[in-house]
Amino acid sequence: MSHISFDRWSKKQESTPPSTSDESPDRYGFLHVKTTGSSTNAHRSTKQSSKSTVSQENNRLRTEKGRIKKWNKMLNSANIEKYRSTRKIITRARKGIPDTLRAQAWFILAGADKLLQAQPDLYDQLQHHGDSKWEGQILLDVDRTYPNHIKFREVGGEGQRTLFRILRAYSIHDSEVGYCQGIGFLAAFLMVYMSEIKVFWMLCAIMRGERFNLCHMYTDGMKKAILIMSTMDQLLILKDPALATHLEGMMIQSPMYMTGWIMTLFTSTFSFDFVVRIWDAFLTEGDAKILYRIALALLKEISSSLLKMDMEHTLKTLQGLPSSLIMLLSPDELMLKAESIRITTSQVKKIEKKIDESNAKKT
Repeated sequence: MSHISFDRWSKKQESTPPSTSDESPDRYGFLHVKTTGSSTNAHRSTKQSSKSTVSQENNRLRTEKGRIKKWNKMLNSANIEKYRSTRKIITRARKGIPDTLRAQAWFILAGADKLLQAQPDLYDQLQHHGDSKWEGQILLDVDRTYPNHIKFREVGGEGQRTLFRILRAYSIHDSEVGYCQGIGFLAAFLMVYMSEIKVFWMLCAIMRGERFNLCHMYTDGMKKAILIMSTMDQLLILKDPALATHLEGMMIQSPMYMTGWIMTLFTSTFSFDFVVRIWDAFLTEGDAKILYRIALALLKEISSSLLKMDMEHTLKTLQGLPSSLIMLLSPDELMLKAESIRITTSQVKKIEKKIDESNAKKT
């Protein structure tokens, strides 16, 4: 790793925000100011209702124990290939992977375990590689990645240095993709659950793995990300024509509010209570249909309100959705709404083909 980068960090130590006694971390490590009102932090987690009875809590714990038992069985090396891509594992993932097993489940579901086994020394070798042309940009962005999280709060602290090492190594390993800020959020999110080397291999798996192929979101002018958002516009016409007409009339297109959702797979601004559930489903199902369902479920939740708004308030509401979502519905409710939206692979491919043909005529 370049010593210049560390020198630059040492000069910035004084910019680390001071911690206060009014701040306390949630279960994911995000710091929140203790107030009598609601937190303004979009990453804040939902809370168990204080009105829950002892009986309800016991039922919840029993359900969780049952899920842990089922997932332990599926994640056993002798069973995982049998369950992979079956309806059973998809259904269970949409209900939520037990948090104690998430790191293990994600690593296996993504196929990162096999990549690590095949090249166990690669990550260490990349640490001794020459400088990456992306180092300067990575260093700038690391400061801006979850600055209110205990792991990344300290400028030049171990969390930021670890994130830097992961992103630098990946930019060298996959020179075609290199680096962009969206990848930094993916890595930082995964760091909440996984060790440094496992985060690196997760990036490799979701970027280049056949089931995910996220690399195309960050190459060739972000063509895949643009295609996803254009497809999303067309799906909205099918699933909520009134809202689609409303947005079209105000010249509001999905990139104006959805770019961050897609480029970071919802990790940059949404509460982690929702993000982990989205990733449970995405890593299990391995295609963009779940992302479309989630986005449509979010829009349908506020559709009736948006139809009454002018352009300014419509756009402001859409852009503020990550912060307000926690007040609208629970993660369970979001996943159920998303699951109820029927989207087929053939439907998506047909839309994508039309978009590609239309773009070809313009060039």
